[in-house]
Amino acid sequence: MTWDSYWIRDSFKKHAKLIGQKCSLRCIFRIATRLKDVLEYKQKNHYVNIETDKDVYQIWVSRVEKEGLRKGDIGYKYAVYECAVKKYEEEQLKKIDRKNDFWALYNTEPKIEVNIPFSFRAKNKDNMASTIKEYLPNAINWTNDKKFQKKLEGIFDGLHADYSHIWFRSLASGGRDHASGAGEVLTTILRDVLLEKCKVNREEGKKVLEEFLSDKYQFPIFKRFVLLCIDVFWKDYAPFFNKLIQIIPSILEESDLEVEIQDVLLRHNSQFSTALKSKLKKLISNVPKDYIEKGDKSVAYWRYKWFSPLKDNRDFVELYEKAKVKANPKDGKPYKPDKQELGFTRVIHKSPISKEDILKKPIAEILKDLSEFKGADSWHGAFEGEPDKEGLASV
Repeated sequence: MTWDSYWIRDSFKKHAKLIGQKCSLRCIFRIATRLKDVLEYKQKNHYVNIETDKDVYQIWVSRVEKEGLRKGDIGYKYAVYECAVKKYEEEQLKKIDRKNDFWALYNTEPKIEVNIPFSFRAKNKDNMASTIKEYLPNAINWTNDKKFQKKLEGIFDGLHADYSHIWFRSLASGGRDHASGAGEVLTTILRDVLLEKCKVNREEGKKVLEEFLSDKYQFPIFKRFVLLCIDVFWKDYAPFFNKLIQIIPSILEESDLEVEIQDVLLRHNSQFSTALKSKLKKLISNVPKDYIEKGDKSVAYWRYKWFSPLKDNRDFVELYEKAKVKANPKDGKPYKPDKQELGFTRVIHKSPISKEDILKKPIAEILKDLSEFKGADSWHGAFEGEPDKEGLASV
């Protein structure tokens, strides 16, 4: 991050109103494309390990760079990827404790090349999974890995993960004075210019949102831009909320989108149509598998979490109260997503040991404690206040 980047970010911030009014659609899409380029560079490849009987293979997928790039430039061909398959040697696997060390395998490079890398096109998750499956060597029984299909679909998710919900918690109020990288700077610029564009020219704003919902902009941050504009300009952009739900049927399970979805539900539920309210009830009733596996209280927490922003609507108030009683949150208040930026958040995860006690321990004992500490899962850590790994890491 250079001082030039800070100057550009601050200049746009000061003059966002004027720039947004004068900025053409082409200019906005250039900023969006630059942000996409940065995110693609960060996630330029992804791989998964497939276990078939005693053998373990690695399927590696990477983006394909555009031709003719100048030194220092970044840019990738739209929806074009390259796939390679490698196999771990038997001696490599013998040295890896896969049962007790999950990351050991991922930190080891397989040595045996199985195929000649092939290029392919894929615009979405299903397309990518089916295409890779088609080109994989037939002699290998890939489906012996029970999670084979899920892992294939996970490649696309990995290539399009931007973790924006971590470094930019709330688009409406987020954005730090000391941005941590080009992605955050460009996000701030694009947000300010886009909001002004939507304010002065609703129709051109709609064209931007339509594009951000297309396959061209797969990263979650662009769906968050759509949600932000829906929230700020509900009267004109409300139909985009229904469209977003159609595009992402599991939208409530997308942690990247949580803050903006909660804002829309909280501020506009009184204007929801009967059809939309019915759709939301079905979405909230469709509890994710991992919540169900953790028991009834976890299921109640999911419902409490999503009925909370709707509690003032008479069609949801009873459902909220029932969920809250079962979930039994410690403060007894409605759920609110954490909007504090990374580095400035309040401590919500507990450590099993204090900083002072750590400093008193010998190094060998600290290492032993770190390796043996299991900690609570994310739900019990944040919701129940039990010591967890995040709390220990913070200390």
